Amino acid sequence: MAEPAVSLAALSASGRYVAFVRSDADGDDLMVWDADTHEARSLVRTNGNGAQAIGPHYKASTRMFSLTWKGDGRLVYGVRVAYDWQGKVPLVNAQATHLSARARAYYSVDRVGGKIAPIEAKVGLETRMPWLLDSLRDDPDHILTWTRELDGVKVFKVSLADRSAELVQADDNGVTEYVIDHSGAVVGRMRLLGGHSGYGWLLLEGRAPGETAWNRITEIHRDELIPLSDFELLGPAEKPGQFYVAAKPKKPEDGDTVSIRILDFKTRETGPAIAQNPKYDMRGMVQDRDGKLLGGCYFADVWRCDYTDKAEAQAREALGALFPADHDLVVLDRSDDGSRWLVSVSAPNEPGRYVLFDRKSGKVEPVAARFPRVPADTLGHMQRFEWTSRDGQTLAGYLTEPVTAPAGQKPPLVVLPHGGPEARDYLEYDRWAAFLSSRGYAVFQPNFRGSSGFGKAFAEAGYKQWGGRMQEDIADGVKAVLASGRVDPARVCVVGASFGGYAALHAGASDPTYRCVVSVAGDADLIRTLEWEHDVFHDAVQRVEYWDKTIGDLKTDRAKLEAASPIRMVDRFKAPVLLIHGDGDPIVSVDQSRKMKDALKRAGKSVRYVELPDVGHTGWTRETEGRILGEIERFLGENLGVAAPAATTTGR
Repeated sequence: MAEPAVSLAALSASGRYVAFVRSDADGDDLMVWDADTHEARSLVRTNGNGAQAIGPHYKASTRMFSLTWKGDGRLVYGVRVAYDWQGKVPLVNAQATHLSARARAYYSVDRVGGKIAPIEAKVGLETRMPWLLDSLRDDPDHILTWTRELDGVKVFKVSLADRSAELVQADDNGVTEYVIDHSGAVVGRMRLLGGHSGYGWLLLEGRAPGETAWNRITEIHRDELIPLSDFELLGPAEKPGQFYVAAKPKKPEDGDTVSIRILDFKTRETGPAIAQNPKYDMRGMVQDRDGKLLGGCYFADVWRCDYTDKAEAQAREALGALFPADHDLVVLDRSDDGSRWLVSVSAPNEPGRYVLFDRKSGKVEPVAARFPRVPADTLGHMQRFEWTSRDGQTLAGYLTEPVTAPAGQKPPLVVLPHGGPEARDYLEYDRWAAFLSSRGYAVFQPNFRGSSGFGKAFAEAGYKQWGGRMQEDIADGVKAVLASGRVDPARVCVVGASFGGYAALHAGASDPTYRCVVSVAGDADLIRTLEWEHDVFHDAVQRVEYWDKTIGDLKTDRAKLEAASPIRMVDRFKAPVLLIHGDGDPIVSVDQSRKMKDALKRAGKSVRYVELPDVGHTGWTRETEGRILGEIERFLGENLGVAAPAATTTGR
């Protein structure tokens, strides 16, 4: 698997130009595509092999990671730089910027002429290499930046002309990020909480424009702790000091689903719902250039938006009519006058492309494909699949059928439960499902109770149901798929990561349907899972309370937790097991897989264990994900009798 060959697309103020990054093994190109001429040219080339990189300062391995326009004439972009620490690469003031082996740097470049200048902040006699905080779209001459220094974090307003810097904000090093409103004012900041705040534990503090004192608002949680947050910040509202948030319901009158509301940094209160869908949780929004809310967005099967603006709704309907119903159409950016939209288009059998939509003509122009080398003819066909649980609940997931199955033969099935468990799958291009279907497997992705996105009651129906209702919903879905006659019932394996890994292990011990089991970073011992949370994260009270509430209480639920732990069910395993785990995992301890491997071996069961050095729970590199999928492919082939393709491109 590979990262996209084209990424970071952005639309200029007039809508005439689209900038994007085109990547290959040797580096990145910053490209600009002209809608009038339909031509693209490279402005900047980085080098991924450690040769001369961009700008006058750097010889290092570099990759672009951010891109934004300043009007039509200038771009600001960021690069991640892997430095040579053997003395071969003299660089910037490391003390001032706290550079590590991998650091960030920013540059501006003219669209015409390609003149490159490093983003630097001149403060007195010192020069700092800051990080971009906000591009200040309404200010053509300045950007907002920040630095982390020995005496704290500082925010500077920097002139792009002479690099002079005005100090805007100074804080201690406990601050990790800032919130900027539509006027460009710093109205919020995130502060580390507790000893393990790096795992998603942040305090949001706020103030209204003109105020100096910071006020506590709420805790904001990242990664697997997102369900703990009362809301997620979406973007600045029209009025200074106000932000749109996706807020969870707190009272019965709030309904059951996440809604869009306005957070006022002066009152520190959220207002009434201004966008809400009765079936699905709001996940995003559509705004005009001035911050006005035009619609709230959510995932049904694909990305959908309920528009409050009639003209916007009509334009979106015209755009949707140009593509099949199973395509995700996400408006990434729009021209200042709203006449042109930059749109991301993707579907289960289409990895994605960028197009430019002209509202006046009602036509789209192709800009660039994100994965041009992915062979579309090998991607399976994904469809919504519904079933009824044993207690009468209607549930839905997705079944991907391969296009490479031999004529007259039903394909083997891979069951792929998602992680979380407060997460969900969509009707989309899913890299793992696409990879497996390209190898000849049908793939079933069930959204069981306990999944997120379908409202509070649906998510909470999975609380304390590890090995219970959630497992039953998966099993009932698999039975329905087998009963449909579309797959080979004698060749079924289960593969999962994180909670999906736990579900795979439990299925392997409790369900004779499966011929093999794959767990990637999955829990095996729920007692030890909770003990580890209490031991390691004891200072993060809400985190521990969340897992006690959703998995179970060590005292009152101990017998149930033991009965639901795969490590205590090893004698019941019939199918061979593949365990994969990174030894740097901060979410699920690597000891879970180590001890599961030992227990299976003691019971005389077939088990293969792959431990990945210096690998975490998520955020895998292309190489790491490729190795994981390669191990899974070999294991499935051994147990389901499917040979790997001789040569297949799964990347760019």
